[in-house]
Amino acid sequence: MLALQPGEMTRRYIAGERARFISPVALYLFTVFAMFAVLNFTGALNPDAESFKVELQEEIAADQRALAKLETKRKDAAIAKDALAELDRKIAKRKEDIADTQKIMKSGPIVQGDIDADTPGWVRPLVEEAQENPALVSLKIQEAASKYSWLLIPISVPFLWLLFPLRRRHNLYDHTVFVTYSLSFMMMLVIASGLLVASGWPALAAMLFFVPPFHMYRHLKGAYQLGRFSAVLRTMALVSFAFAAAGIFLAASVAIGTM
Repeated sequence: MLALQPGEMTRRYIAGERARFISPVALYLFTVFAMFAVLNFTGALNPDAESFKVELQEEIAADQRALAKLETKRKDAAIAKDALAELDRKIAKRKEDIADTQKIMKSGPIVQGDIDADTPGWVRPLVEEAQENPALVSLKIQEAASKYSWLLIPISVPFLWLLFPLRRRHNLYDHTVFVTYSLSFMMMLVIASGLLVASGWPALAAMLFFVPPFHMYRHLKGAYQLGRFSAVLRTMALVSFAFAAAGIFLAASVAIGTM
C-alpha cells in the first residue's frame, strides 16, 4: 500500500487503524538502517579511491584532447574575429576544467576549492581537515547523517504545513505521519537504486528519479482527499520543499560531522 495506495494507507492510519499497518516511525527507522547498509555494501558511500582517480584521469585526458582540437582550429588564419573570440573563450574554459579536475585529484572528492582571504575563519579548519583526510571527514558526515536521520522529519513537517495553512482539520500529527511514510518510501527507492546500480543496471536506476513526484501526487491526493488540480499544484510545491529540506539536512549533517 505504501507504494501503490500511500494516501489511503496514511488516511486509515491517522483514522485509528493502527494494528493493520506498520508504525510509520518503525518503518522509517528500518528503512534508514537498510538504506545505509545497502549503500555501504554496494560501495556507493565509500567509492574506491583508485577507481575515482582513474575516472578523473580519463576526464582530464578527454578535456586535453578537446583542448588540443580547439587550439589547432585557432591556428587557422581564415577564422573571423568573432569566431576567434569564441574559440578563446572555449579554450580558457577547457583549461579551467582541467585545472579544477586536477585539484580534485589532489584533495579528494569532498573539497574542491582553495582557502583564500575571503574564506570565513570558522570554515578554514573544516576545509583544512577535509583536504588532509577526506576519507575520515566523509565517514564522519555519513555517521552524522545516519545518527541524526530523524531530523529529516521535524525539518520536513513545517514545509508540509505550508501546503495547508488554512485547513484546521489537518493537524501536526497528520502531517508527521504523512512525512514519515513518504520519507520511508523515498529511502526504499534509494535502496532499490543502489541495488540496481550494483547489479549493472544504472539506466534503470536512473529511471527511479522520476518516481517521487508521482508518488507525492498520489500520496497527497489520497491522504488529504484533494482534487486533481489541487493535488498537482501542491505536488509541485512539495517537490521544491523536499529539495529545501534535503539541503538543510545535508548542511546540518556536514556541520555536525565536522565539529
